[in-house]
Formats: sequence, C-alpha cells, structure tokens
Amino acid sequence: MYMLKVKFPVAVTDGKAAFEIPFGSIERPTDGSEVPAQKWIDLSGGGYGVSLLNDSKYGHDVKDNAMRLTLLRSSYSPDPMPDFGNHEIVYALYPHKGDWRAAGTVRQGYNLNHPLAAVAITKTRPDAALPAVYSLLRVTPASLIVTAVKISEDAPNRLVVRFYDSAGAGGKGTIIFNTKIRNLKETDLLERALPSSRFKKERPRL
Repeated sequence: MYMLKVKFPVAVTDGKAAFEIPFGSIERPTDGSEVPAQKWIDLSGGGYGVSLLNDSKYGHDVKDNAMRLTLLRSSYSPDPMPDFGNHEIVYALYPHKGDWRAAGTVRQGYNLNHPLAAVAITKTRPDAALPAVYSLLRVTPASLIVTAVKISEDAPNRLVVRFYDSAGAGGKGTIIFNTKIRNLKETDLLERALPSSRFKKERPRL
C-alpha cells in the first residue's frame, strides 16, 4: 500500500488533540496512530493552538507536536495504479489563541467546505431595495451549528431546522427567524413530532 501524507510540525507542547466526528468531536492520544476525522483536527495547549482544516480527506494522525493529513492511500491489487491523475485537495492551517472551542474552529471548517457563493440577481421592480444584510435565521451562542434548513418530507408548509451544540457545553440557545412562525415542535430524526418539547416560542422584542 502506498500513502501520501502532508506533515505540519507546530509550536504546541503538551497539547491535546481533538478530532471532528459527526455532530461533535473527540480527544485522542498524540501517539501517531491514524484515525478518522471530518473537516478539522486541532492541537492546543498552553493557551495556543493550531487547527488543520480540509475539504475532502478523512485520515489524520498527531505525533507529539506534528499533525499529518493523509492525501492519498493507494492499493496495488487488483488495480496497480488506482489513483493516477489530477487530485484537487484543499487544506489550511488555522492558528489561534485558546482552544478550538474559543477559536471557532468548527465554523472555520464549515467555511472552508461551504464557501459563500456570489449570485447575480435582478430587481423584481425598478424601485425595489434589498437590505444590506439578511438571513433566514440566526442562532446564538456561536457554538450552535445549523446543519440543515429544509422542507419537511411530509408537509410542504413545514420547515425543518437541524442544529447541534458543537462545544458540548449545554445550556440555552436562541434561534431568531426573519419570518413568521405559527408553531414550533421538536422532532426525532424521522421528523416525527415528540410528545414534549424543550423549545419555547417567544414574541420578538421591539
């Protein structure tokens, strides 16, 4: 088996290594073992850290103060040359103060994987004006990550919002919609309403 890795020694001593997993993260030993992760890994210690972000690779390892990302992992049978050709891989280093939670590494990983797209539009009428800033919804605190906003599978007049607490700290959060919401329900992953809800609808403060 042939492997191609990129290595980044960083000025972090006695650091803790964190790896993104689906809807969360996990700390693992810095013993050089290759482990899976999604959009980022982080090595932080002593009030400072470095996150390694990527857009398409999942093999990582951390040995002492060096972070590595596996770019290619090739077999030799039955196809002796399975990975010949051009590969486009985006990765970036994100140095920061504090740990990955304080630095907003989760959002940096999303920004790398889902960059803003500029779209040209035309006015619906000559006197139409667009606001300088507009968003369908906003969430606080920043550790709440919205992963999906979609139409319900069973009802076209219902909107499903999926989000999670990326810091694992718990506590209260707020979702502010820029549209009227008639009703609010908590559901399971199959979008079935749960008998009790932890959500509380509040009128906007004027």
